[in-house]
Amino acid sequence: MALDSVRNDAYAAAIRRCVTGDSVVLDLGAGLGIHGLLAAAAGARRVYMVEPETVIGVAREIANAHAFGDRIVTVAGKIEDVDLPEPVDLIISVFTGDLLFSEDLLPSLFHARDKYLKPAGHMIPKEAELVLVPIASEQFHAQQIEIWSQPHLGLDFSAARKGAANGLYWQRRGQHAMRRLAEDQAIVRIDLTKAAKAHCMGRADYVTRQAGDCHGLLAWIRINLDGQWLT
Repeated sequence: MALDSVRNDAYAAAIRRCVTGDSVVLDLGAGLGIHGLLAAAAGARRVYMVEPETVIGVAREIANAHAFGDRIVTVAGKIEDVDLPEPVDLIISVFTGDLLFSEDLLPSLFHARDKYLKPAGHMIPKEAELVLVPIASEQFHAQQIEIWSQPHLGLDFSAARKGAANGLYWQRRGQHAMRRLAEDQAIVRIDLTKAAKAHCMGRADYVTRQAGDCHGLLAWIRINLDGQWLT
């Protein structure tokens, strides 16, 4: 993700809109530190990169290779286990994770917000939504679901089909041909600046716009980067 130009261009634009020369920034779950580096390059007075994995050492090396590296502080550990010396004006994160809820990262984001964000501070992203649409995809269904109803080496594995049909599958855009049977809808939206719980409870009613077997629900997230929505 560090080299995802579409995502990082959108983050960079939002960071430049929020950062001033007096800004203190928290790059939460920094990884290689791309967003913290962008904040420092935008003129932030201080940037704290917090990351529990050993990649934080590489982030420190990358920061040191830049003239603004002296304004960056790397912190190894989970946000719940570390102490920052000051409140921050901006929290940057990618804690929306897989489908917003499946990695259970939002509680850590809320902890950082409640403990460190100034009352007039900003968050990037500041809100997010989970979007669903019913789809038909004969090829995908045949490869992932229907295949369990076919004998393999003379053995019957059909009991596994129910689990396969109720699983989550991750894929790149365009990997399989899919037809949307209705208009997509946001099933849940969460305001990251105010939410206290990371619960996924929502409902959407769809009106089919074309005929076809519904093989599943296609899901993705949208995040609001200071006014610009990224899908």
